[in-house]
Amino acid sequence: MTDDASLATQTNRKQLQQIITGLSEGVILVEPDHRIVWANESALQLHGVETVEDLGADVDAYRERFALRYRNNHPLQAGNYPIDRVIAGETFSDVIVEVIPAADPDRC
Repeated sequence: MTDDASLATQTNRKQLQQIITGLSEGVILVEPDHRIVWANESALQLHGVETVEDLGADVDAYRERFALRYRNNHPLQAGNYPIDRVIAGETFSDVIVEVIPAADPDRC
């Protein structure tokens, strides 16, 4: 990537981050190579963590750290996590899941 293209990407990402920072919905940004690069404060709070690194370095690490289940108590399998669905190019709305830290399965 050229310096100009890199600068434009960084500028666009910063603008996007400014827009979504204050949303009440949790938003996690994932690179095409599946690295988790940013999360808004709502996402961190929903996961019970302090930093984006606590979510995991990438999507695989995220799945290891957090189990997700629908509100009807059905667990989501790898590939069905919202983060996986977005990476696959799927669009969806109104998906509500419970987040359970693998290190503390009694906390939700």
